[in-house]
Amino acid sequence: RFCSMKAKPVNLKAIIFDCDGVLLDSEYLFTQSMINYLTTQNVIVTLEDVKRYIGIPLDGIINMMIKDFSLRVSYDDIETYFNETDQVMNYPYKLTPMPGLIDFVKMAHNKGITLAIGSSSPADYVNTIIENFGIKKYFSLVLTISEVPNGKPAPDIYNAITAKLGLNKDSTVIIEDSATGIKAGKAAGIYTIGYKGSKIEQNTSNADISAFSYKEITEILKLEEN
Repeated sequence: RFCSMKAKPVNLKAIIFDCDGVLLDSEYLFTQSMINYLTTQNVIVTLEDVKRYIGIPLDGIINMMIKDFSLRVSYDDIETYFNETDQVMNYPYKLTPMPGLIDFVKMAHNKGITLAIGSSSPADYVNTIIENFGIKKYFSLVLTISEVPNGKPAPDIYNAITAKLGLNKDSTVIIEDSATGIKAGKAAGIYTIGYKGSKIEQNTSNADISAFSYKEITEILKLEEN
């Protein structure tokens, strides 16, 4: 799993994190919400059936669900259901960081590495998460897909972050967990790590390298040596 398609930055200057599935294991909770909703519509599905929606903005997920499962309900009805019942959006204070995340963020920041977040989730949600985790002060920028023309898998969000922060893409690393997010990172021309610390096993084969923990990412990036 250590074969690389793009050269790892020799002089690492910046790390851009996805949020869900990278900072916290929220993907599992959200997929359960999707399964629960479809059950109310007498559509029985498994986790495998809804995994393909991970990493896609909510509006895209809702439109895809209506089409894929021939749902005879309105977009607004589904959106209301998620807004009212989703554990992730409604109870962010109950969520916990991925193992090793906090130490990793602090270590990278202490080494002078610029940190940013590029997420498909709403900005207020992402900011609530990092405030609750006590790491908001370490991030130079939080950008969400509402602020760019196209969501992932388009590279817009990562292109915008590098432009706003004046980052050299060859000195930047992205940490993503979903195939959709990895595609966005690669399309932006940035070294992308496929993080596999979630309960949900996702396809990270298109990433430059995959890692199962922040300890492993620390070793890949040689952070402790720098």
